[in-house]
Order: sequence, then structure tokens, then C-alpha cells
Amino acid sequence: MRGPVALVGSQLLGQLALVAVIPVLTRVYLPAELGIYQFAFAIAFIALPLATLRLEYIVPTTHSAALVQRRLRLGTIVVLGISVLVLATGVIDKLNGLTEVADILLMTGLLIPALGLPLLDSARLVRLGARRALAVRNLVGGVAGASLQAVFALGGGDVMLLPVALLLGRILGIIASRMVDDPGAPTSALAVTTAGGQTADARDERYTLARAIPTIGAGALSGLTIQGLTVIAGATVGPAAAGQVGIAQRVSSTPISLVGQALAQTTQLSFSRIIREQRPALTASLAVHVKVFLVLGVALGIALAIGGPLLAVPVLGPEWAPAGTLIAILALPAALQVAVSPTDFLFVMLRRERRLLALQASRATLTWTAGLVTAAVTSDLALVVLAFSIAWAVAYVMSLVFVFAAARSFDREHADADRGAAAPAVIFASMTGDYPNIGDAIIRREALEWVSGLGPVHTYVGRAPDAWIDQIGAAELGPVYHRGAGSKEWMRALVVAKRPVLLFEPGEVQLESRHAVRELVFLAVIVLVKVKRGTVVYAPRAVARPGVLPLLLFRLGARAADVVPMRNRESLALVGGSIRSPDIAFGREGIPTGQAGPRDTLVVSLRGKRRAHSAEWIEAVRSFAEARGLRIVAAAQVRDDEDRAAELARALGAEDFGWRAIPELSQEHRLMMLYARARLVISDRLHVLVLATIQGAKPLELVDAPSGKVDSHFSWVGIDDVSVDSTGMDVAALTSALAAAAGRPAPPLTQALDRARADVAEVRRLARGRIKAVLARTTTAREFADR
Repeated sequence: MRGPVALVGSQLLGQLALVAVIPVLTRVYLPAELGIYQFAFAIAFIALPLATLRLEYIVPTTHSAALVQRRLRLGTIVVLGISVLVLATGVIDKLNGLTEVADILLMTGLLIPALGLPLLDSARLVRLGARRALAVRNLVGGVAGASLQAVFALGGGDVMLLPVALLLGRILGIIASRMVDDPGAPTSALAVTTAGGQTADARDERYTLARAIPTIGAGALSGLTIQGLTVIAGATVGPAAAGQVGIAQRVSSTPISLVGQALAQTTQLSFSRIIREQRPALTASLAVHVKVFLVLGVALGIALAIGGPLLAVPVLGPEWAPAGTLIAILALPAALQVAVSPTDFLFVMLRRERRLLALQASRATLTWTAGLVTAAVTSDLALVVLAFSIAWAVAYVMSLVFVFAAARSFDREHADADRGAAAPAVIFASMTGDYPNIGDAIIRREALEWVSGLGPVHTYVGRAPDAWIDQIGAAELGPVYHRGAGSKEWMRALVVAKRPVLLFEPGEVQLESRHAVRELVFLAVIVLVKVKRGTVVYAPRAVARPGVLPLLLFRLGARAADVVPMRNRESLALVGGSIRSPDIAFGREGIPTGQAGPRDTLVVSLRGKRRAHSAEWIEAVRSFAEARGLRIVAAAQVRDDEDRAAELARALGAEDFGWRAIPELSQEHRLMMLYARARLVISDRLHVLVLATIQGAKPLELVDAPSGKVDSHFSWVGIDDVSVDSTGMDVAALTSALAAAAGRPAPPLTQALDRARADVAEVRRLARGRIKAVLARTTTAREFADR
């Protein structure tokens, strides 16, 4: 399952299960019994905003992962605390003989965490962009909750067990979501600490009482509107009427129950990214979502209006005939609810909490006044529901007007900010890559540092997930653009910019024949920048698998560019006009590791696609480590290598240092700490060996038929004999190669790294100088200070 379809589909199946169980409940329990459950559900729903503090709206746009954790922890504590308080009150009332009140309180106490904990978990997953995990949670939570309700009902269980079943089902859904390995966002936890130990983000505003009170109040008023009809019916007519209205509302809200949570999650995934990246594209995105939701809502509303009266008795049972008429009356607000409800959270994300509070107060006043006045005048349940429904529909239309006004205000604000900040020249960076791949992310972060502080940076990241954007630090520098509509926005901004600066990502450029179109597009963009008297800078690159036409196009682009560093001898010879540079990763300082401990580790990190090593290779590595008292650790710096790491761990009797659910930035920090304890690191990945060498480990590529990539890049900086072809070697020869690498003297390595670091710094100085010269020609009021 992928994307929004997976979310909607899983929510549909999960909620269909909860709808399918209604006929079971209506045949087992009397209207008065279900009326008490519906009354408790209404109270829990109204209390829900206070229980979660509406943090489910705040978390998705929070930048700092540590702050996300704290907010989720606070929300969980409050949900459980209020639940315990309500349950304790119910127990006391039970002991004092207030049976009916006690039953309502006990069910309310169980329903609060059943509703609140999934909301907080959704916020966590939306923040991660974890669509697959969301889909699994929606499906498992709905199916498990419905199944348990059916089991308890058919087993002769008391109606009090219904909230227990719902709570258990939601907990199972949350547990299932945490077991999902989500390739779109592999971090299922949020305990992210950056390599530098920074966990705060200046872009995050405090969620103060001034924001929380109107947000919580608006949520409570929204619940009061949605559940008001059940409360009015129960208070004015009695529990049986509350049961009829409650079931009618439950059926008529089937559209929003089936797909509402998934629609809200879809819009949150889309809108939260636009808001975090501060792109003036919110109104357009909102319009697209509302149009689609409105079509869906109208179709489902028609189905309810026709099917409600026809199917009430056959499906629910003869006692529930009045509910069929009520379902038809509620079809109009139900249709509008599908279109409007998934957008309400925007007010909180845009910090328009007071406006949302005023809107929800107007909604509640309008609907409750209509319902209570009609009840006082007529005492006719159908007329009460009709008056309430008309007022409810008007309130939804009013909400739609206000939410579009808020979105347009956001777009104007950030369009103006872009115009004010973008001055005459803007920096554009292309930072696509292989993700999740820690080495690729690090070298792109190093490249973006070349333009840090020089002006707003518009970064194109292709299909990258949010975790990649966090890794490379793109959002801190300016707007971030994704494939599709984002690529068009990026190009449009580049076209209108005066004297733009274009920075290409570092790394290996594949130039097979199939990449000819891509290189032609890049050439056209480079020519455009040069025509506009801008500058083009490449971060250190290498050419691989050159085909005739793609190489020709690449060379034409490189000749037009201003700074073209090549990171190995072969590429420098192929690309005319280029300059010599080590790989950009060699310019990186070792991450401070504190008391890392003794160098007592041998690290093995190999490509997942490489065929398994020989028994001799395994024996040599194992015996070499044992003889020198080294622990063996099988690590993965690229997600695709995780299975190979596990396989090597089993074969070598080593520790498996895979990723699992660890966030990328945390895995990066773990790896640097690991390399700081390593005496020897064996890998066929260039950046594993470069980063390990920077951390003080001895590098070795010991594999059959090495590609030459590691050897060419290390010899380029004066470190020879890193790569050894192990083809046909016996245990003795392999052990000798391991001993030679581990015994390599440290001073020559340190000297070579110092020279490489200085060379990369010189290329950086040259690149920043060219960029600053372009910016200086068009900007006189601004100073550009180098770091």
C-alpha cells in the first residue's frame, strides 16, 4: 500500500469493521442500554481536546525531534491522568449507589484513552511521514476494536465492555504500527539527537497557555457541536431517544468514520510539509483536497439519504425504525463534514487558535440554539434533528470560508517574505540522492554548508522523505521542493531570479546512455543560469559508466560552469575545465566522541548486493579478531545493507549493528561513535571507509574483484593500498592482509587526512568566493561574511 490510497483504504477497512458490528450491537442491546454508551461516548468526545491538549495538531509541524518527544509524552500523561480521574469518580459513585451516573463515568474513562492515544500516535507518524505505519495502525485498530466488541456482545457481555473492546483494539493498532518498517520514513521513533548534540530548533514556537486554551476550547466546542444532538436528545427526551439519535449519528457519520481520519492524515502530511517549508502553496493544496473531499461527501450523503430509511429495520432491527428517518435527515451535514472536518486543524497549525475558538463557539451556539428551541417548542425528535442538521450545515459552510481565508493569509505572508528576502540573487541547490544512505546525506550536508549564510537557499530534493531533509539540513536554509509540482515551483523560482546561483550535489554521477535526457535537462538549466549572468558550482564529483552522449552533455555543462571539482584521477581526465579535489567527505572534521573507549572493535560493513564471502574469508576475519581480542561488529551505513549486516553477524558470531527503527541522525551518531572505537574497518563502501578513517580507524577494502572506486579515491589523497582483491586467497593470505591494514602506522594517515581536508577547504573557499562575487554584483546593502 502506498501514499494516500493506502491511508484511505486502510481507514476504510478498519472503520467498515466498526460499522459492520453495529447490527450485532443493536440486536444484543436495547436502545436505552446503547443510549448510555452513546452518552458516554459523547462526553468523552467533548473532553478529548482537554485530554490531548490538542497536541495532535502541534506535533506535525514541530521541527525539533526532542521537542516532539516531550510533547507526545505530555499528551500521553494528560490522557491517562484524566482517564484515571474519571474512572476513580465512577468507582466512588458506584459505591455510593449512583449506578447510572457511575456507568456513564466508567465508560467515559475508558473511552478517553481509546480516542486520545491513537490521535497522539497519528501525530507522531504524520511528523515522520510514515504512511505505511499509519495505514497499518488504522486497519489493525479498527478491525481489532470491532472484533472484540462483537465477541463481548455475542458472549453475553455487559454494555460496559464495549469501551474496553474499543480501547484494546486501538492499543493493538498502535503496537502494530510500531512494528512496521516504513521505507517512506524509516524512523518509527523520534529520539533524535544530532551528531552535535543539538536538539532545539529556533523555528519552533512555544505552545503556551495563550495558544493552548483557545485551541482546547475550540476542540471542546467542536465536540459539543458534533455530539450535541445525542446530549440534547438524552437530556430532553430520555435514554432511548439518545440511543436512537446516537445510532443514527453513528451511521450517518459513517463517511467521516470510514475515511475521515485517513483524509485528515493525508491533509496533515501535505499541509504540515508546506507550513514547515514556508512555501506559499497552501491555498492551492487546500482547494484540491476540498474539491475531492466534497465530491466524496456528496456521493456518500446521497447514499445515506436513500439507504437510511430503507435499511434501518432490516439491518438494525425493528426497534430501530426511527433511526432510519434520522439518518436521512443527517445526510446533508454528514456530506459537508467529509469536506470540512479534515481541514479544521489548519487553524492550529497556522497559529489562528483564537479564530478557531470563535468559529467553534459560533458553530456550537448556532446548532445548540436550533436544537434546544425546537425541542422546547415541538418535543418532536425528528424536527429537533432537522433543525440541528440545517444549523450544522450552515456552520460547516462558514468554517470553509474561514479556513480558506487563513490559508490565503499564510500564502500572502510567505510570498511577501520570499520577495523581501530573495533580493536580486537566490541560491538554488539540487540535493537529490540515495536514501536512506548516511554517507550520501553527510556529503550533501557538507555541500550545503558551502552556501550557508550567503542567502536563502531553494533546495530541490526529488522524492526524498522528511528524514532526508532533516539529515542534510535543507529546511534550515530556505524552502524545500519535491518532485512533481515542487520541481515546477523550483524551476519557476530559478527562471524569475536575477543572477541565480546553482549548486549541484556531490557524489558519483552515473552517465549510462539512459541518463542522456537528464543530462540534457541539466545542460539547459546551466545555460539558463549563465544567460542570466549567474554562477554554477559543482560540489566534488566523480564520473561513472560514461556513455558517449551523456558524457558529452555533462562535459558541455561542466565547461559552462564556474567551479567543477573532480574527486578522482579518471574523472579529472574525462571532464575538461575541472579542478582537482578530494571527496568532500575528506573535508569533514571527526565528530567529537568524548570518552569513546579503547580501540577494541573490528567493524565490517559490506554492500547488500555483493555475493556472500567465502568460508576462508569468514574464518580469517573471525580468527584475526579473536587473536587480537577485538569484538566484531557488523554495521549498516546504507539501509539496503541491513540484511547483509545481519547475515555477516550470524556468520562471524558478531554484534548486529543494523538500523531497525533507529532514526537516521541517531544512526549516524551511533556509527561515528562505533568508528571511534574501531581499530580496523572492512568495507567496500567508499564513505564508510572515509568516515571511519576520519574517526581514527584503519581502512581496508577486502573483497573479491573490488570496483576500484575505493582505491582511486584514497590514492587520490595519498593513502595507498587500502583496497585488496581477496579472490582466491586462503586464510593465511587473508589474515596477512588484515594484519597489514591494522598495523598501518597512524602518522601518515593523519598527515594525508590533514592535506585532504585543506584541499577541500580550498575548493570551498573558491566556490564561496565565486558565489559571493555574483551576490555582491547585485546586492550592495547586504554583507556576506564567510565562516
